[in-house]
Amino acid sequence: MGETERILLGGLSGVAFGAAVALLGAYISNGVLRRRGESAVMAVMAARMLLDAAALGAVYLMRHVLPLPFEPIMIGTALGLSLTGIVTGWKLSHRLSRGEQTKDTQTGGGK
Repeated sequence: MGETERILLGGLSGVAFGAAVALLGAYISNGVLRRRGESAVMAVMAARMLLDAAALGAVYLMRHVLPLPFEPIMIGTALGLSLTGIVTGWKLSHRLSRGEQTKDTQTGGGK
């Protein structure tokens, strides 16, 4: 396998890993927001940032074990986390702005 193919494969595997971690974070966030409502938004976003940092840290710590070049994997992971996070965040905000009911709106603002 040539160097170009190794770089592309590393980048694509990083994007796939980053997207998988971001989708896991979105799944967890969606479940928490459905149960606790809009009052949990800040806590959910902080947890998602910690999950993203953990994913990037895992790639960094595994850099000597990975069979592909480290840099494309790290860049791909960051790209997968960012783009998937943007899309899932947009969907979440769109859902909340449409007024889809959460626990807070059903109970009168969590009072």
